[in-house]
Amino acid sequence: NFGDASVSVVKGGQIHVIQVITVQGKAREMAVADQQRLLFVGTGDCEGALAVVDLASNRMVGRVELGTQPLGIAAIQ
Repeated sequence: NFGDASVSVVKGGQIHVIQVITVQGKAREMAVADQQRLLFVGTGDCEGALAVVDLASNRMVGRVELGTQPLGIAAIQ
């Protein structure tokens, strides 16, 4: 949800949104760390940040200021 500064949670096999998570900035690329059950979301424009979402609770649990827009995210496990 680039324009709404949020990420929509959808359930596999269904086409409707079950929850919306605010990530404090224009949501861009994402990467998931399955073992840690975390979703990393690149946010913002020039200022840029990395939002950390707990997939167990579907809540944003952290934010890392980057100082520039992220151009790619990878989660190495």
